[in-house]
Parts: sequence; C-alpha cells; structure tokens
Amino acid sequence: MRFAYGFALACAAGLAALPVALAQYRLGVVYNQTIQPFGGWFRDGVMRVALDALLVGGAVAVILWLVERSRQWWVYSLLGVFLVGLFVGFVEPVVVAPLFNRYRPLGPQHALTASIRALERKAGIAAPILVADSSRQSELPSTRVAGYGATARIVIGDTLMARRTPGEVLFAVARDFAHFKRNDTLRTTFMWTFFFAVAVAAAVVIAEHVRFRRDDDPLSRLALIAALAGAVGLVMYPLYNGYSRHIERRADEYALALTDDPASAVRTFVRLADRRFVEVCAPRWVVVYFYMAPALGTRIAVATGKHDLCR
Repeated sequence: MRFAYGFALACAAGLAALPVALAQYRLGVVYNQTIQPFGGWFRDGVMRVALDALLVGGAVAVILWLVERSRQWWVYSLLGVFLVGLFVGFVEPVVVAPLFNRYRPLGPQHALTASIRALERKAGIAAPILVADSSRQSELPSTRVAGYGATARIVIGDTLMARRTPGEVLFAVARDFAHFKRNDTLRTTFMWTFFFAVAVAAAVVIAEHVRFRRDDDPLSRLALIAALAGAVGLVMYPLYNGYSRHIERRADEYALALTDDPASAVRTFVRLADRRFVEVCAPRWVVVYFYMAPALGTRIAVATGKHDLCR
C-alpha cells in the first residue's frame, strides 16, 4: 500500500508535467534542438517516469514505514537518501543510460582518436572513453563524465565529433578530463545529497515548531515536511549552483592549460550561446540563482585574457 501510494504520486507528477514536456518538445523541434521522432521521445519519457516512479515508490514506502515506528525517522531517511543517491550515481552509466542510447568505445575509425589519446596521456589519466549515439535525439553536441569509481567513464556524443572543429572537440574532452581527474561527478553528487539532507533536517526542525499542527498522522507530517523542505531548498538552490560554477570554472582553466588553444575555447562558448540560446551576459542575479556554469561572457573573457564585460 505504501509503495502504491509513492508510485502513484510519482506518476501523477509525471502526468502533471506532461503539458510542459510537450511544449518543450514542440519548441525543440521548431528551433532544431531535437530531431527525435515523437514516438521515440514519448517512449523515452514514459521510461523515465516509470524509473522515477519505482524509485520514489520504494522511497516513500520505506519512509512511511519509518515514520510509523520511530520519532527519529528523518535521521534514518536522510542516511538512506544519501546512500541511495550515491548508489544511483554509481550505477547510472551502466544500468540506466544504456536504456536510452547505445555506447561504443572510442576506436580508430574516428579521425581524432589519436589526438584525444595524446591529450589523455598529457593529462596523466587513463579514462574509459565511449561514444554515444546522441544524434538519435538531438543535433546538439554533448560530452560528459558519467559515474565514478569503477563505473567512471567519459561519454562523447557522436554529434560533437561530427559537427565541431578538432580544436573544439579537444577542448570539450579536456574539460571532461578535468572532471574525471578531480572526481567531480562524485563531488557534485555528494553536494546535492548533502544540500537535500540539510533542507529536510531544517524542515523537520521548523515543523516541530509549527503550533497549529495538532495531529500525529504520519502522512500529514510527511506532507508538511516535504513542503517545508521544498521551501528551504529554494533558498539553498543558489548555494549548490555556486558550487557547480566553481567546478565548471576550474574545468575551463584546466582545459585551457592542457590544450593551449583559447581560440577553440571561444568558438565553443560562442556556438553554445548560438545553438542553445544562452545569453552571453545575463543579469547578475540570474547567474547567481540559476546558472550552473559561469556566464559565457565571463568564460570568454577568461579564455582571451580580456576584461570581463559581464561584471
């Protein structure tokens, strides 16, 4: 029963978000951000909602069980969420990602393989590098570091290899080398679970001082704490984004030093502004609250050694 409640809750959230998702898909098609047929996009969306529902259903079931049996339920819940978050980040590249894309090792058929491997040796790392068929969903170039520990790998979208200059590809991969070398995926996973735990802990403390609450019903207490945690999370959101901007700033600096090619870095940032409709210089408050990477104008100024016009 508890699991069914959590599963239904996640499914309802997915259905509520469907109109927005459909609008985003339509805009993506109109502005050439996605090339995936509607059937494939809808299938992937249903699969994501199903995975989220299974995870949320299990989490809600366990939390409700703990609420009924211990006043310290939130301590155990936070520990569980923290461990589950780390586990999901660990298994995502080998369990979840293959459900949506195909991956193959970077092989000699790619013209830049030798250059990427030379850059890898210069960085002093040995990273599993895979190429994903991201072109089945979008023409936008992509690259990322997935997993950590035994599952850590660098994933390059085939669109990056096909639609960017060699210098731009090497700069993007060099940024991933920085993330891989510094275990940034693990660091960011740790930080968001930490901030989530702080938000829930603060919500519990606040809920205990809400005088108008007279019942002891676990479900109503959980709903109150969830609402309060969401409010606290909105306040803490810029703190996490500030940490993310720090990580991305260091990756830029590392890639510039490794490639010694500021022109390719600038081209990367200009294309990013053009293809993803990102402002070069957004208002300061927008950067502080919403941006997970420095403003593109700031990144261009760092690459060129010029004055930052965004300040």
